[in-house]
Amino acid sequence: LTFTKRTLVAAAMSACLTQAAEAGIVVNLYEDGGIKADYSGYLNIPQGVTGTGSNTSGVLGGFNPGYPAITFYTSGITYSKYSIWTEGPDNFGTGTFSGNLTSAVTGSDLLALEGSGAVYLASDYVSGTNISGSWVATNTSLTLSGKGAAAGTYLWYYGELTEGEAADGQFLKLIVTHGPKPTSGGGNNVPAPATPLLIAAGLLGGGVGRRLARQNA
Repeated sequence: LTFTKRTLVAAAMSACLTQAAEAGIVVNLYEDGGIKADYSGYLNIPQGVTGTGSNTSGVLGGFNPGYPAITFYTSGITYSKYSIWTEGPDNFGTGTFSGNLTSAVTGSDLLALEGSGAVYLASDYVSGTNISGSWVATNTSLTLSGKGAAAGTYLWYYGELTEGEAADGQFLKLIVTHGPKPTSGGGNNVPAPATPLLIAAGLLGGGVGRRLARQNA
């Protein structure tokens, strides 16, 4: 490949990787030797929206399918309410509040979905910053169906959907699985357009083909 084509290939691959990194917050609620939950990703707080209230958290890991709510409160974090969701389901089942299911929530951050319109974050959360956390229910005999959580994928977001996807950093996706955590569909990547990879593949393929033709001439 010439320098120019190598540069184009690198640019196309970089663009594809950049697009694949677009994300929001993804929460997994699943069963694997008991109920477990984790989250990762980031949110872009809409311009002009500020957190309201100021509370200091204790450990609270649980969920409420009928409200809807799922909480990852770690100890000693000052947190606020951000009313940002404009669309999303009113529940992810028929159950009521599970209570605190765990004695420890991992991670140094805080996240809670409480009600279909709000998310709770650390008061000093910087828009666009990656956060993550998890908890494991202490009572391993509990099940999600027994707690009224219906299996499925639930999306809260603000702004407009494009081809069924919310914009970068503008959604919280909850994936409820009556079984182990899914190996696909549980990540926080938004599918990227195939065009950059196709461009790169075409450039690479064209270069290889011409090289073989020269060798066989």
